[in-house]
Amino acid sequence: FTLICSVFAFTACSDDDEEKVNYAGTYSGQLEVTIGENAPIPSEQSITLAEIDNGYQLQLVNFAIAGITVEKIEVPVSITETGAVSGSATDVPVFLTVTADVTISGTIIDNAANLTINVSAPLTPGGELTEMIVKFNGTKQ
Repeated sequence: FTLICSVFAFTACSDDDEEKVNYAGTYSGQLEVTIGENAPIPSEQSITLAEIDNGYQLQLVNFAIAGITVEKIEVPVSITETGAVSGSATDVPVFLTVTADVTISGTIIDNAANLTINVSAPLTPGGELTEMIVKFNGTKQ
């Protein structure tokens, strides 16, 4: 009986359980904005991923598109166990009364973010919709 009890005493839970990756934080790197057929406009930029109830929220703060400084863009995103990022939002306020439809895709692997942010918005209030592609490559700080 003692021998049987000693076998169970040394049984342990698995140490192989993977720790859940926390993607929240600030990522700094290169952001390129392409408007229509124009050449990409590069800049140094930071994005933030904040934890929310159902995943994360991507926040892009104080950057300029076509000379217009955008105060803040916030879009909820989900991130899979393999680091695949996806999210979208409609009517995201970007400047005064201008809103945008935003779609985000990409990956975050080993603290390196490689994201594509598609933005559809007028460049001026009431103007025609303009398609913009924003590419971000950066690392978690």
